[in-house]
Amino acid sequence: MPLDIFNVGFVGIISVSPIPWSIVGLTLIQSKSISTEEQAPQDLFFKPDGTKMYLLGDDSDDITEFSLSTAWDISTLSATATFSVGNEISNVSGLWFKPDGTKMWAFGYASDRVFAYSLSTAWDITTSSYDSVSFLVRAQDHYGAELTFSTDGSQFFITSDKINEYAMTTSWDISTASHTRTSVTLPLGNALGNYWKPDGSKLIVTGSADDEINSYTFSTNYDVSTLSAGNTVDISAIDNDPSGIFVKPDGLTLWICGKQNDKIYEFSMG
Repeated sequence: MPLDIFNVGFVGIISVSPIPWSIVGLTLIQSKSISTEEQAPQDLFFKPDGTKMYLLGDDSDDITEFSLSTAWDISTLSATATFSVGNEISNVSGLWFKPDGTKMWAFGYASDRVFAYSLSTAWDITTSSYDSVSFLVRAQDHYGAELTFSTDGSQFFITSDKINEYAMTTSWDISTASHTRTSVTLPLGNALGNYWKPDGSKLIVTGSADDEINSYTFSTNYDVSTLSAGNTVDISAIDNDPSGIFVKPDGLTLWICGKQNDKIYEFSMG
């Protein structure tokens, strides 16, 4: 018997759950000025529990550590410490931490090198020291912008207008790295920030040339040669110079550094 749609009773409001790692429907939640701490924010990183944030600045070649009194809520940010990487790097643009907080890496776009640091107390940048280890990527990319690692530490990636992939024979040890693949040219031009979905199936990228956030998918996880373009969101009305990006582990919240206004922007996803 066919359904009479005009006589079906109303049973409630349909609730649509957000889609993790989707930039469709990206919505600005709040922003936080960090101009007192840094006037050229390049990248940011959160501790896995959301109680600390780290900001990399090109203006000072410093990493600033912030505490969050409410986890993941940038309105509760408070600067607690700084660590200078200026002895090793000028013109910094990429920052990454090992999941246990005992190692970090910074990328310098003028020297085209990744630099490795150790933290004797996890997640405390005041205990950082340079490992006297760096890795040159100039043969593949001059003026790369962003640095990211795979979740198991077996690969790292340098992004500009392409993505270059490097494999490490010893996880998290950049001295054992070698170049493996290069992606096709990214449609957005020079990317200043990117963040991988932990399983390596998706990448979300910011580009200052088009003031956009772009998503890309990979048919083979963490294989940049299998890249396909996804969705695009224009954020020029919010900040016309976006740089670093970070996504919460559940894929439902995204943060971006904005160099136009020296702010951190928080967006809901999906």
